[in-house]
Amino acid sequence: MIKDKEYKGLALNFISTWSPRRCGIGSFTQDTVGALALREEDVKVIKIHPIDKDNLGYIFPITEKHIIRQMDTSSWANAAEIIIARNHKQWSENGLRSITILEHEYGLDGDGEDNNFNLIARRLKEERLPSVAVLHTLLQNPNDHQKRVIQELGENCSKLIIITPTAKDILKDKYNINTEKIEYIPHGIPLENRDISREDMKQKFDLGGKVVISTPGFVSPGKGLEYGILGFSEFLKKVSPDFRKNVVYVIAGQTHPDELAKNDGEDYYRRKLEKIVEENKLEENVIFMDEHLGDRKLYDFIRASDVGIIPYTNPDQISSGILSYFVGIGTPCVSTNFIYARDLFSDGKGMPFHIDDLVNSNDDNFKSEVSGVLVNFNDPDSIAKGSRYVFENYHTTESNEYGKGVRMGWPVVAANMVSLFVTLIKDKKTNVCRIPFID
Repeated sequence: MIKDKEYKGLALNFISTWSPRRCGIGSFTQDTVGALALREEDVKVIKIHPIDKDNLGYIFPITEKHIIRQMDTSSWANAAEIIIARNHKQWSENGLRSITILEHEYGLDGDGEDNNFNLIARRLKEERLPSVAVLHTLLQNPNDHQKRVIQELGENCSKLIIITPTAKDILKDKYNINTEKIEYIPHGIPLENRDISREDMKQKFDLGGKVVISTPGFVSPGKGLEYGILGFSEFLKKVSPDFRKNVVYVIAGQTHPDELAKNDGEDYYRRKLEKIVEENKLEENVIFMDEHLGDRKLYDFIRASDVGIIPYTNPDQISSGILSYFVGIGTPCVSTNFIYARDLFSDGKGMPFHIDDLVNSNDDNFKSEVSGVLVNFNDPDSIAKGSRYVFENYHTTESNEYGKGVRMGWPVVAANMVSLFVTLIKDKKTNVCRIPFID
């Protein structure tokens, strides 16, 4: 048996989507890898095993890549064997310690009834190679299969990483996961240069002189954009005529490819939104920017926005890249009360900044901490009230939100991840090379 070499750094394997061509924002993996790569003292090697969801290609070259075929279980098994061989034949002898990061989403795992993430995690556990699972989707009412997948990840992985605090209670109460297995590391937030003024950014999008309210990202029914439009309409009824002429609501993004494929290329949802705009005589105030937003353009557009509206309809949503970008850039937000938004927009005691509580509260300390306003689901009146509150308390909201974003920036997230990984590799029960090489 080869003796364990002195620790000389981390070697990381990622199992996830990377940047498929239809991706509207930089993927979580891409941002995570970029931040970890800067931690050169500890992170020496990063390898990506991307999943070819829907057989889509990849924009970014991935050196020595092994692309996992989503619907082929043997391809997932091959990824595990490549990771194991890579560790035993290269990394272990050079003092590198292997960690595998499984970015779990139900929609990536075969046809939805597979358990391929656990296939990899179980095989790595057999070889005493630590792994962690980042839980991007966590259902409050899972079926038996969905519950079993998460429970097995809890058994096979060294840690389950959650990206919003409420997920810890869900794992404990709904999945019976031991809390010692759970590690909270926030969803990273890009920290953008704020030297360029918002007005200059508006000029880039031909929005100079306008007050810009926006919802960027893919257009699809789950985004609740009809409620955003109707809420904006109610908001306009409360403002002066001069202000009304200059304020616009921009829905920026192309229709989600899945939505188009489901309807044989017909864009029924966008037509529905356009009809709502026409019925409410909002043609001069609502703009559809029907185009793909890459990373840079997305950041610039959010920087050009005065207020963001996030009217999503799923209360169980535990992550949102778009919302995290608003927070990181410091553009005040009005969001429906889904889990991730509620965890972001709460005070130091965990009291959510819901519009009903804000307008009825006499607690000046509570109001002084507001970093974003939560509103009811499918409720235009609530969205209108939330929008008004943000404009009336703009500087407080903007300052608090940006301060919160700085504490969740990607450099902070990368530091937390490295600290966790180093702790795991120091566990003598893991990362022990068991192969008796001769040469």
